[in-house]
Amino acid sequence: MPPLTIALERKAAEAPAGPAAPGECIAELDRALELDASDVTVWAGSQPWYRTAQGCAKAGEATTEQGWAELLKNALPKADLEGGEQQLGAFEYRENRWRVAYYRSTKGPVLEMRRIRMRRRDPKEYGIPEKFFEVLNKRRIGGLLLVTGPTGTGKSTTLAAAMDYLNGLFELKIQTLEDPIENVLSDGRSSIFQNEHRQHFRDWPKAIEDLMRRDPDVIVIGEMRTVEAVQAAITAAETGHFVMATLHTKTAAGAVTRLTDALQGQPDLLSKLASSFLGVLAQQLIRADGPKGDKKLVAAYEFLGRTHAVVNVIREGRTELLAHEIATGKRTGMVMMDDSLARLVEEKRVLAATACDHAFDRAALEKKLGIAPGTPRGANGESP
Repeated sequence: MPPLTIALERKAAEAPAGPAAPGECIAELDRALELDASDVTVWAGSQPWYRTAQGCAKAGEATTEQGWAELLKNALPKADLEGGEQQLGAFEYRENRWRVAYYRSTKGPVLEMRRIRMRRRDPKEYGIPEKFFEVLNKRRIGGLLLVTGPTGTGKSTTLAAAMDYLNGLFELKIQTLEDPIENVLSDGRSSIFQNEHRQHFRDWPKAIEDLMRRDPDVIVIGEMRTVEAVQAAITAAETGHFVMATLHTKTAAGAVTRLTDALQGQPDLLSKLASSFLGVLAQQLIRADGPKGDKKLVAAYEFLGRTHAVVNVIREGRTELLAHEIATGKRTGMVMMDDSLARLVEEKRVLAATACDHAFDRAALEKKLGIAPGTPRGANGESP
């Protein structure tokens, strides 16, 4: 048995049983909670595949045909599973929400489930740069605020944290477009209207235009997937609405480049993007394997904010200069990813070698942390 699989089995055996699940138990998800897994992949006749902070491995008993049928009934009770299209959904189980994707492959039908914790922390506890919250406080001026990062890096959690922050402080009308709804939000000082793709709307660009007619203070777009959706979001931001949205890019500069590429040949929209731009928060998740880390995942951030220089760079389409603007913009609240990683090392939450594995400029971070190039985890007296 692979070492990681053994470690996961041992972790599950040592984990407390926790409260009994309401209704029928779902063994695959119970095991996911025991392992503190973020993702579960299930198909009939095989052991489930779990993703944890330690890595990925199979664990537990193989899913039987009966177990598969019960899982489908809970995960996607109303979906059409006979067609070839991927089906998306979400459901609640044991104080967690699970985002679901169902598809067919050479292994037959497959379910991918991502865990979304329903008990969220205080927004300020995530380590998000303070400048991000300053932008939220200035939402009345309108504009576009982006959250970006690779798949599975917590963008939805950050959006939810931003809405929690606004909901706790201000009287606002918040409208969302999501696919699916991952974090179910309750009204606080604000009223939150969550709209799910295929249930409440079909066409993303039209849905954004429709929201503009509903007197929103804040528009939240789960993901801008098409050029048309990007154009609609920019129009909403440029006309005075405060718009938050996500993209899938590694860096903050990459997010802006994605938008400018989508607007090539449309100088009027490029100018609107520049005038409405408020900032981009890029993030990634890293295992907290340092002496003071909890061995789970911790976020590192990069923040690109609005300055006259940044606005001009966007308007001119010279996005290759944005990384330099972040590096020279620290006094205005901008944050470099490698500085965020260095802070996690200084706090002893992440090992230096682990941080360097996630650096945007590995050589520069190694020099800053005073470790030899290519140092593996476990060297320099660090415990892997």
